[in-house]
Amino acid sequence: MAAQMVAAVAMLKLKKWGLFATIGLQCLAGVNAALLMGIPGHRARFQQMMETMTASMNARLPEPVPFVFPAWIGLAMAFPVILEILWFLVARRRAFASAAQELAPGASKPTQRFGRNSALQRA
Repeated sequence: MAAQMVAAVAMLKLKKWGLFATIGLQCLAGVNAALLMGIPGHRARFQQMMETMTASMNARLPEPVPFVFPAWIGLAMAFPVILEILWFLVARRRAFASAAQELAPGASKPTQRFGRNSALQRA
């Protein structure tokens, strides 16, 4: 959780290492989901945990929930989200390169859009 928070803050600041950390964390999440569903013993254990949780919820509710959540639905929902995030990060990686160039020492400073003599501030 802490690594995700650090990577998210670095992404907001357009740090290149934040991009790589986020890509790495998304790849790790994909591998985790694949291993969870790919290893038969883990899949059975996950399904048992889901059934136990559903039974626990049904004990507290006035009407039992008839649906038992199959484990493959989580995988089916996780992979498209992970792939979409990875696609976005790879497709927009140039934003991190341009931010690094703008902040490099010796680079020309960007002009202020709303300086002292700006018409928007005078209004």
